[in-house]
Amino acid sequence: DPIDASTLDQLKIAGEKSFNVAVNCGASGRPLVLEMSDVHDSSSHGDILAPAPGSTTTGVALQVLQDGTPVRMRQPWSYGTTTGTIMSVPFSARYLRTPAELRTGTIRSEVSLLADYY
Repeated sequence: DPIDASTLDQLKIAGEKSFNVAVNCGASGRPLVLEMSDVHDSSSHGDILAPAPGSTTTGVALQVLQDGTPVRMRQPWSYGTTTGTIMSVPFSARYLRTPAELRTGTIRSEVSLLADYY
């Protein structure tokens, strides 16, 4: 969603928006391990996403959170056990003010989510 540049400049973190990812495992009681990777910086182990090609803003980055905690890329975490039905895993994303000069524009980042239930 759009955010006012002066708001982001003042707050440093803003515009958090929730979303859910559906995980469908037909078996119940299996350990569910999730792992996220930054599509545009596959070597990243941090929690700030690289902007996708075509992003035009500077001084802004995106961050994904799970239960209010920033998700570190390429760091698997346990998400309990499967239910045998579709599970809804809650996430959120937010804007971060970075040290670069703040210039308005658009930003897009992408992650991939690996769900391992064995």
